[in-house]
Amino acid sequence: IHEAISANTRKAYQRDLRRFLNWGGRIPAASPETIAEYLSAHAETHKVATLERWKVSIGKAHSTRGFQNPCKSELVKTVLRGIKRTHGTAQRAVTPAMREDLIRMTSLMGDRLIDIRDQALLLLGFSSALRRSELVALNFSDVQESPKGLTVNITRSKTDQLQEGRKVGV
Repeated sequence: IHEAISANTRKAYQRDLRRFLNWGGRIPAASPETIAEYLSAHAETHKVATLERWKVSIGKAHSTRGFQNPCKSELVKTVLRGIKRTHGTAQRAVTPAMREDLIRMTSLMGDRLIDIRDQALLLLGFSSALRRSELVALNFSDVQESPKGLTVNITRSKTDQLQEGRKVGV
């Protein structure tokens, strides 16, 4: 049961629940109105995605303890829809590194062994579109040379929670 969700998700749920309890909420919540009021109270200061995660965290705290989940009520869903309409749901996008950025980064590196390793990691990560966490989790044995290039075996990924793995051609 403990391994059903990632450690980071578990920590986020715990932080979210502490925040709700510090605000004056309790488990079980008195009513769906309490959850709706809590989310509404933070709509001006927090992103919709954060409020959605808080709703899930509070809901999990109820359902795992055998209580009815007030977050599934029509009232809570309607309040979140209203918050989305009022405040929008756009996510902050991080600008990706482009080819020119990569050339500039690697050209500034030296020719020491650590610099060559770092260049190789940057080039491999860029050319295979790996997440930072996927890149640092690689072992030497995960990269196989073939006549057409490289095959990278991704054994663990944010989007592959069951660790089925995937192979990426480079």
